[in-house]
Amino acid sequence: MVLNSPPPWPRQDYDDIAILDMVHIQTKRRWSFKQLLRRRSKQLTLPDIIPSVHVTRNDRYSREHTGGWSMLPHEIVGDIMRLIVHDQFASHSLHRADGKAYTWFPQVLHICRYLRRIALDCSVIWSYVDTSWAHLVGELLRRSRSAPLTVIVQLNEGEDPKSPYNQAIRLVLEEMHRIKSLQFHGTTLHSDLLRLIPPTEAPCLENLVMTSRSLSELPETFFRGKGMHLTRLFVFNIQVPDQHHILRNLQYLKINRSRISDSIPGVSSVPQIVAVLGQCPNLIDFEYNDYEDLAIPVIDSDTLITPIALPHLRRICMTLNANSSVCILRHLIVPPGIFAYISGEFTLNFDAPIPPTYLLGCNCVKADVRSSFVVQPETETDYCMVLDLHPLTWSWEYIFQALLQLFGITLSQLQKFELDECRFGSGRGSSFEVWEPLISSFTCLQYLNLSFSSPYMAVGLMDVLGGTNSGHLICPQLRELILDVGGLTIRPFPLWEKMILCLHSRDELHSRLTTLDVSACKGVEPDAEQVHILMSLVDTLLLPR
Repeated sequence: MVLNSPPPWPRQDYDDIAILDMVHIQTKRRWSFKQLLRRRSKQLTLPDIIPSVHVTRNDRYSREHTGGWSMLPHEIVGDIMRLIVHDQFASHSLHRADGKAYTWFPQVLHICRYLRRIALDCSVIWSYVDTSWAHLVGELLRRSRSAPLTVIVQLNEGEDPKSPYNQAIRLVLEEMHRIKSLQFHGTTLHSDLLRLIPPTEAPCLENLVMTSRSLSELPETFFRGKGMHLTRLFVFNIQVPDQHHILRNLQYLKINRSRISDSIPGVSSVPQIVAVLGQCPNLIDFEYNDYEDLAIPVIDSDTLITPIALPHLRRICMTLNANSSVCILRHLIVPPGIFAYISGEFTLNFDAPIPPTYLLGCNCVKADVRSSFVVQPETETDYCMVLDLHPLTWSWEYIFQALLQLFGITLSQLQKFELDECRFGSGRGSSFEVWEPLISSFTCLQYLNLSFSSPYMAVGLMDVLGGTNSGHLICPQLRELILDVGGLTIRPFPLWEKMILCLHSRDELHSRLTTLDVSACKGVEPDAEQVHILMSLVDTLLLPR
């Protein structure tokens, strides 16, 4: 058996050597014992000074430098060994390296009596079990004793019920009463699970992962025990269980659908998704990924859905049709300040903006036309919402209308707006009609930073900023304007004349700019007379060098 295989070198030559760099045996990355202790010290109280121990083949040197091991409690050393060993096991399980995860660890135990003695007493080291290592399962279950198990079940379609793999699966499921983390992976998981004897109770199960290559349903009787305290659930191409005892304690729920499968039953419409979330009152983190970007139906009855409260929710991420995602947000009652991420195609003429609850505290919108719209609160390091929209065709009209329709009245509360665009231009002439609806909504805006490739967009912007709406100046609080305009190669170009007229108008209406930064505008620069006029209309003027 692999666990008891002899080392490939004479054991007596290395018997007393303390092996610190266990990770190096497999990964070629050297971590000292002190570094491993520091990694664990976030959860454990350790002495400030831990003696270092070095790997060597010299027995005398080894005996003089192994004092650090004996000074530490066995449970700390065992916990470090568990971290390293389980990291290695998980890596090999991920890559389906049949049985290889355990081949290096017995060599470490053969080398060092001290580690071997700790390993024999530390059952949790052996508590990671992958049924694809069928020849190891029985021994691992024996050595793990009563320790909580982390189990990966690999289901092979069409496998002989008497095969070693199925026998290993049955051995593991007999220990369901102590399984803490369980993963099922198969081709058609529904039919695969039907081959198994369904367990009746899973009182220790906290983490459940189920993945299937093709769309599958979960057998209704598989988790029929009522004493379950599941906190984390991840399903891939699997129907979400609807049993209350499975969902009621969930803190983390992730639903994924692959590109080749149909929509997942039970979560294929806005009402169904909201209904599932309604059974998870303790949910902290929700994620839904539909990589086909299918539009979940938004039907008239959606307006009749009773909103559900998720008082503990801190993060929600949906890779889904963006219109559907916003509808889901509108049916959730959540605490302020959560992180929300939406990625998908957004269709205009959508009269359902993001609820203000998700945007509380936000004073800045950063619109990156190349990829996403980002909304951040006052602290610039903590984003509360990220929108990654994928239109069929980019245009200025789409960008501005999407902002208006998604953020609605929230735009009137913004103090900063930034736009970075480099993908498309616009036709010749003024773009006043394109800018006016968006800029008019910025009643509190103080900082405006714009970068675009079309100089004609800058001309339209100046027309808007120097104009009025119902007798009131547009964007009256604006104090700092930063422009990065490309394509300034046409002579003569009216940008600077338009800018002077705009600043004159704002100065006369007592809304003078404090800073005008056009240092990034390359090509046609203002002449000396224009520079003199511009300097008289702003407190600080930054020109191209």
